[in-house]
Amino acid sequence: MGKGMDKKELAEFLRRRRELLRPAEVGLVEGRRRRTQGLRHEEAAQLAGMSTDHYALDNALMESQIGLYKTELIKRARR
Repeated sequence: MGKGMDKKELAEFLRRRRELLRPAEVGLVEGRRRRTQGLRHEEAAQLAGMSTDHYALDNALMESQIGLYKTELIKRARR
């Protein structure tokens, strides 16, 4: 059986997915002017059903010890 992604690879994958998604593609209003393309952290947090602070903390912990359940919520929000 092949080796799965390590946490650093998963964090990179999720970041790339967030950058590729547009708010309208996931049912959100585009809103204010954007400096970069893709979902803002706040929008990804909203889709994952968690606070922006909690989302940011989970992203910071991604490389060390994030729970599988929360990782799945974040991944689901970024599809």
